[in-house]
Amino acid sequence: MWDWTAFTVGALIGMAFILIIVIILYATNSFIFKYCNTSSNTCKNCDMENDPGVAVTEGYPISQILFQDEEMRMYHKRIAKPGKTCTLTSNQTVMMPHPQICQFTIGDELIEGKQVSLGSSIYKANYHGREITISTRAHCFDPSSKQVQVDRGVGILRWEPTPIQQKSV
Repeated sequence: MWDWTAFTVGALIGMAFILIIVIILYATNSFIFKYCNTSSNTCKNCDMENDPGVAVTEGYPISQILFQDEEMRMYHKRIAKPGKTCTLTSNQTVMMPHPQICQFTIGDELIEGKQVSLGSSIYKANYHGREITISTRAHCFDPSSKQVQVDRGVGILRWEPTPIQQKSV
């Protein structure tokens, strides 16, 4: 009778001892565990989304994506591309030299202009019922137009969602 009890206690102690050895070997990446990946999957540049519109489409609020510094230069924080399961590195802040929407001053009026394409320095705006074209340097600074005298430009912390591409079947 005491033999079975001693055997059971010995087996439990032996299993606990082996479990402790396995945990130590795994934690130190030793022996059979030397090829196991213990670090997290860090996002590479190709895993990152550079279009803030995709982040807006994914449901991120603008306040988490876009911000401006004291000189009114716009920046955005990159996110992982949809479907990627990787860990972001600490600094994913990227300067946006050409915001999607700029506010321009013409005389004492404020109008908004939207980029003709992502990353473009040319903006289209509606001024008194007609469409005007405004070109700028980085950050909507130094705007110019052949149609009207534009005094000033500044980027607006707003971004329209990027349409989700439909996959063909």
